[in-house]
Amino acid sequence: MVSPTGQFIAPSSCPAEELLHKDDSITPALMIMCCQRLLTRSDRIRMNLQGNILYVTHYYSVLTEGALCIPWNFK
Repeated sequence: MVSPTGQFIAPSSCPAEELLHKDDSITPALMIMCCQRLLTRSDRIRMNLQGNILYVTHYYSVLTEGALCIPWNFK
């Protein structure tokens, strides 16, 4: 779950901070909208994202270490 300030609320057994990051320019409101969109599509994207590091940004990119960048308003 994401709090109104954009903080992740999860059990300690779910290391979300290791797999999901945001760019400093992404506001809490944009991060919440992106997480809600990811959750509504979780059945379709779960296998593709499993084990990957995901950065929420304003653009699409793949970083040198293999992390995926997606815009907060991805399609």
